[in-house]
Amino acid sequence: MNLDEETSIDEEKKTEQLLDSKTLVSIKSELNDLIHRYSNVYELESSKQEIHLCNKSNPIQFNKTDESEVRRFIGLVGKEGVYLKNLITHLDYDSETKFVESKSIVGNVDIEKTRVFQANQSSNGSVVCTVYKKNLFTPENLVLGALLLSIRYLAKEFLGKISPDKENSLHKFQNDLALIENFSNLLLNDRFVNKICKYYLQNFESPQQIFSMLKNRRFTGKIPLRYMKLLTFLEIWQMYEKVQLEKQTNSFAILANRLDLESEHKLYELWVFYKTLEIFSKPLDLIKQEQSDDSVYKNSVYEIEYQYSKRIGWTRNKAAIPREPDVVIKKNGKILAIIDAKHMQLKPPLTSVENQMLIYLDYGKESEKSNLAIVLFCDPNDGDEKVYYNDDMSKEMRFISCHPNSSDKVLQWIKEKINSI
Repeated sequence: MNLDEETSIDEEKKTEQLLDSKTLVSIKSELNDLIHRYSNVYELESSKQEIHLCNKSNPIQFNKTDESEVRRFIGLVGKEGVYLKNLITHLDYDSETKFVESKSIVGNVDIEKTRVFQANQSSNGSVVCTVYKKNLFTPENLVLGALLLSIRYLAKEFLGKISPDKENSLHKFQNDLALIENFSNLLLNDRFVNKICKYYLQNFESPQQIFSMLKNRRFTGKIPLRYMKLLTFLEIWQMYEKVQLEKQTNSFAILANRLDLESEHKLYELWVFYKTLEIFSKPLDLIKQEQSDDSVYKNSVYEIEYQYSKRIGWTRNKAAIPREPDVVIKKNGKILAIIDAKHMQLKPPLTSVENQMLIYLDYGKESEKSNLAIVLFCDPNDGDEKVYYNDDMSKEMRFISCHPNSSDKVLQWIKEKINSI
């Protein structure tokens, strides 16, 4: 939202503390990961790089020290490589019990269930068998697969920074990196690991989605002892990915300091934008940021823009008066939906928000109009959803509670709603 617009939308509400300290830490950490995942890193000079918070007006500069990153990477993988190889040869699995009706014996016959089945149905000689199946796709195996994919990715990335024509400080690591790439390929080509990785890529977007399941299994004692070293290594690996350099020069640390300076309402606005990017990206089909404009992201289907400058057909002193919804989703050049983030509770009065959304929907060129506006409220109390339609039901406006602590269902609904248009 343009800071110049709708300043009457209860500034007091914007300053409400709707995010407790634990949630603030959580969304800052999540934002840090998402911004690094979707933002380009720009080369400035020999020792400087720049990442953009959401557009070019928010640059964050940091020193690059590729050599220390690579050295740490090689050390971590070298230290635990033998353990990972041994773990793969002794993968654990969950046993699942299923009862199957069959004319031939499969597994063990359950005599009691067979008796009941034959007494109640025309069984034609069928029996009920107990079948034990192995489930390889345990949370610990899935994070193992994700870790191996990450190791291979980084090895390739570092090797890609070594120019064959121009020697740099990374040349001395070329053999070690090539060995790690070959090693990770060897492990990933294991037929069981290959199945695990395929399942992970098809069903998850990041290892973070599996961590809560891991915690539950660890708490209930379901994780085998030989996997405990993997969990320790995973914690170190996460730290490595986030803090690859010394704190004062690391882009994650610098971005964390920058996010600490942002207001709650700005953090929520950024969180809504980057979570929108996340739900419309897929494994192996990540939304790519346009080089020409750091506020526009595309994949093969959608174009998602941050603070789209929407002309509404009005001028002030001969200058156009734009409006800037937080998120605009387009398909084939047509605006499918407008999403706005409000750091306020979903409770009356909401007149100013309603008026703002009506302007977004109804004003401006035909190509810039939309039939759907979604307003997400940072309401920890899960206020009642409000739905508005125009007279012919062709336009829809929804006000929904979407607090970071309880957002999964709402974000999934947004994804399904947009995909259905």
